Amino acid sequence: DPGNAQYRRDLSVSYNKLGDVAQAEGNLALARSSFQKSLDLREALAKADPGNAQYRRDLSISYDSLGSVAQADGSLIQARSSFQKSLELHEALIKADPANAEYRRDLSVIYTKLGEVAQVKGDLSQALSFFQKELDISEALVKANPANAWFRRDLASSHLDLAALALKMKDKATVHQHTTAAGAILDEFKQADLFSSDPEVARMRNIVAAHLKSPSR
Repeated sequence: DPGNAQYRRDLSVSYNKLGDVAQAEGNLALARSSFQKSLDLREALAKADPGNAQYRRDLSISYDSLGSVAQADGSLIQARSSFQKSLELHEALIKADPANAEYRRDLSVIYTKLGEVAQVKGDLSQALSFFQKELDISEALVKANPANAWFRRDLASSHLDLAALALKMKDKATVHQHTTAAGAILDEFKQADLFSSDPEVARMRNIVAAHLKSPSR
């Protein structure tokens, strides 16, 4: 049934998962090939049904995945191009549904990746702009959903992205400001026994501890 859109979407999801596994294993060529196959299917679905928000979100995810592979192998121009396409799709989704928290969180993640690419390229002012947008979205999501621990986890990560950038810019006061803000969130998690076995939270705690103990502060 080649005309069955659900089958084709399911196939695109499978290709994307294969790409995720290949990338995790370090097989970037296979990851790129799988993500491209997923993208091709999703582009066709979105073209056939342009009003379908799920298809457009799927397409943005494929661009994001291709951007991540390009970032991993150092192809920064290609990474930025893919992330930018993902960004544009998400901005359109949010314009149509501004209250959708999932879309806004997706957008914050794309800003993070664009900031990382800019930082590696040495464009620290552009990285700062992207990381600040990431933080602004994270803060708004926490304000609107104060009981959502995952959004608070994202907010801690956003603060640490800005702290790391400030360290490169030798802005000690800003390093301390964002590290302290992230540390306060992580302390709340510890007191509430949240994310106790989460390796990402453990990594963030180590970063906070290193920054706060650093004599350069």
